[in-house]
Amino acid sequence: MKRLCPLFLIGILFGGPPVLAVTLEDLDPHQEWRIKEFTVTGNEHFPTSELLAELVTKTRPWYTPWRPQAQFDPGGFATDLERLQRFYQGHGYYEAQISYDLAVADATHVVSPQVTIHEGEPVYVTQLGFDVTDQPEFAPAVEALRPSLPLSEGKVFAEADYQQTEAKLKEFFLDQHRGRVTVDRTAQVILDQHTAAVHYAITVGPATVFGETQVEGTTRVDPSLVSRELVYKPGELFSAKAV
Repeated sequence: MKRLCPLFLIGILFGGPPVLAVTLEDLDPHQEWRIKEFTVTGNEHFPTSELLAELVTKTRPWYTPWRPQAQFDPGGFATDLERLQRFYQGHGYYEAQISYDLAVADATHVVSPQVTIHEGEPVYVTQLGFDVTDQPEFAPAVEALRPSLPLSEGKVFAEADYQQTEAKLKEFFLDQHRGRVTVDRTAQVILDQHTAAVHYAITVGPATVFGETQVEGTTRVDPSLVSRELVYKPGELFSAKAV
């Protein structure tokens, strides 16, 4: 077995197996490792349960003590560290730092990962602009949507809010019979200032109508039975709510 290079050694005085603090590179790749505990510290804005739910590395459920301890995959754990980094970036914490230690009982081949998170300061939305490129008469209606949009000035720049704001803008115009609406989003993030300037360019497009509707995939029901339940007809103005 590959010899581990310990950073610290405990347990000998207490009669238990020695526990070594090692890195992933120190683990013998030919040895099967089991995971005992998974500890996360330093997370102030997100609960540990939410972070662990993002990861592939899992411990044995506490309510199944009769089961073997879960297998520890060093490669999967390395990817999990990248997932945590991406999670924080997606929530506006671009400067978050993720570090780890592995407490290893070499005699029993048991690993207890200890992840430490330094969240840093998030990026805030300082500018949020909308531009209706082809039909400026819709600009007041777009401005009226601001209070209902996920993204707003002064809020942490989260990727989900960035995307959902685009979806909300499209939804509004689809209900205005604009089935060809397009929304282009851009964001300029200045890390050293922790700011983001966000812009949405909206091309409304012409009014659209419903065409013919095809029903596919039915096996026990006649497609005509489905078609007759539709609340819209060909030629009527398009509406996402009707769909």
